[in-house]
Amino acid sequence: MITTDADHNRVEMRAYGHLTLADLKTFEGISESRLLEAGKLDLLIDLRSLGTSTLDALVEELRFARKHATDFRRIAIVSDNELLNWGACIPGLFVEAEVCAFDNEPSARLWLDELGPLTDNAS
Repeated sequence: MITTDADHNRVEMRAYGHLTLADLKTFEGISESRLLEAGKLDLLIDLRSLGTSTLDALVEELRFARKHATDFRRIAIVSDNELLNWGACIPGLFVEAEVCAFDNEPSARLWLDELGPLTDNAS
């Protein structure tokens, strides 16, 4: 299960327990809607409560990253599991965004905020 929050220039996803393809599709829909309005986004992905994930969800995550290779400015991944941090950075190989892993949310937010706000249709 996931929860997704979005504001003008940022989408935040928190994963809880088992992550499915349907969960990722919900996240993708919200992200794509925000991309149409904002042009570029920052992402905060919190995996501290993630349990397991289905293979189709992992494949979809890679497809989404490839499809939106230039649409994100920064992606902050929050996890207390070092192996999960490394694995979560794999989609970063397919995007131009900076991807960084953190063990706490305040540090991730600070990093996302340090470049300042995005402007409409930023490139």
